[in-house]
Amino acid sequence: MGGMGRTARGIETPDLCGATGAGVGIGLIDTGVDSLHPDLRGRIASHHEAQMGYCEAFVDEVADGRDPNSHGTACAGIIARLSPGASIHSVKVIGDHPRDAPEKLIAGLQFAISKGWPIVNISAGISHPNEALRETVEQAVSDGIILIAAKDNRPGKIGFPAAYPGVLGVDMDYFPDPLTWRYHPGAEVEVEASGVYIHAPQAGGGQQFYTGTSFASPHVAAIAARLKELVPDLDLQDFREFLSRPAPAEV
Repeated sequence: MGGMGRTARGIETPDLCGATGAGVGIGLIDTGVDSLHPDLRGRIASHHEAQMGYCEAFVDEVADGRDPNSHGTACAGIIARLSPGASIHSVKVIGDHPRDAPEKLIAGLQFAISKGWPIVNISAGISHPNEALRETVEQAVSDGIILIAAKDNRPGKIGFPAAYPGVLGVDMDYFPDPLTWRYHPGAEVEVEASGVYIHAPQAGGGQQFYTGTSFASPHVAAIAARLKELVPDLDLQDFREFLSRPAPAEV
């Protein structure tokens, strides 16, 4: 397996080919994951659901995962395929009552922070800034968590948390190799990754093709997990430095 080290300038030449994301925890904040899907059975380390309480949202662990619309199941399948050694932790925050999405999203991210998962993928978001969400993002950044979030699929829209500083916003494009990307330093949406005609699991069994920024984001999370396996103290700045180099297929 190829490896990498550090110099005063940061990460040396990467070689992700032998890495699997072994030992790396990834929080998947999404619509939940179908824990009975044959491709994902035994691949999800834990399942959690955000619930609306009397005054605020909270998160409970559940024995079995569920996914009402296949979105989170597909994202989990992408991560499981590209970083099979990583531990995926599903936090269901959307899918039942969209009106609760902001509160549940914030509760889910706060829960992920409390668990200390070093990488969190958020293929979800809200249209307008939210002070509580911004503060939660800042807490994650302070704790060294790498936050990766899909931008809004609508042209000219980014959404939140993808637009917040400290979050790696992801857009989609077509890439023949799923482990390639395009990086735009300093842009509001920094990364373009594979998100067009992605073959991934659907809730209830089987697979289908998906297109959207939601499915590009877990590609970036999987790349981050592979890199973190090799560089255990990887932080967001390191990851940005790594992404700023030509992707393997573009060298």
